[in-house]
Amino acid sequence: MVTMYDSVTPSAIPADAPIVAGYQDGIYRWPTNAWLMFPKALHVGIVVKASSNAGQVLDVETGDALPSEAPGWVTMRRAAGQIRPTVYMNASTWPAVRAAFVAAKVPEPDYWVAKYDGNPALPPGAVAKQYLGYPGGGSPGAYDVSSTDGVWPNPVPPPVLPEVLEDMGYACVIAGGVLHVFGEVNGVAYHWFQPNPFPQGHTPTWEVERLPTP
Repeated sequence: MVTMYDSVTPSAIPADAPIVAGYQDGIYRWPTNAWLMFPKALHVGIVVKASSNAGQVLDVETGDALPSEAPGWVTMRRAAGQIRPTVYMNASTWPAVRAAFVAAKVPEPDYWVAKYDGNPALPPGAVAKQYLGYPGGGSPGAYDVSSTDGVWPNPVPPPVLPEVLEDMGYACVIAGGVLHVFGEVNGVAYHWFQPNPFPQGHTPTWEVERLPTP
């Protein structure tokens, strides 16, 4: 697991935080220079309005977005190219949010669940859990603390390159002693590569990178 911090006061977050989450709309919107305070951290944008076509996380709680608005926002963000749109809500609201996706017939997104019990263990079905809160939720500072699954907010690791490439639309190139394979999986472009020819005793292990969308 990797720890994530969020706050309405960016300067309150530890400078060495590996993941920071901040608002991209609403009255607590972070200024641009606030994100620059964390050059080595992964940045997670949160929006509180379902009409905001921005961010990776929709905040569903009292005064912010409604559970019924979550499917529309997720659909909008997916269409905009966000690979892992996520909904944040407290544990008691989670069933209502999930029911909204079932009713709307929209594939469920990732879930970031809040429950201030001091236990970082992720509940089944969640990619992150806010387990310490401020104020009154046990946090040692003016910020909230969450555990993550160690992958989110990054894209899910790409699938392993299939052993059989023929007739699958993959392009293979050998250059500079490296075998390169280019192809798409579920609409996402990847580049696999490894030495060619294989060194003696070498067990083929593909390196992989996700290619940017044109």
